[in-house]
Amino acid sequence: MARTEEGRDDPSAGKSGASPSAPGTGVKSHTVDADPDTRIPAEELPQASPVPDVVKTLKEDRSKEKDGNRH
Repeated sequence: MARTEEGRDDPSAGKSGASPSAPGTGVKSHTVDADPDTRIPAEELPQASPVPDVVKTLKEDRSKEKDGNRH
């Protein structure tokens, strides 16, 4: 009994090659020119603050390590 490929889905059906987000598809990136008159000094930019729970956990872990190394 011979197997035939009739009725099977073609995995390449409906595909046109490269995906739209693939490099070389003609989509161009653009560079925004910075206006020196509107620049903001780094000190004035919003800074991320550490998450309190993470800081607390790190301090606890570090204190445990110090206590554990005194044996």
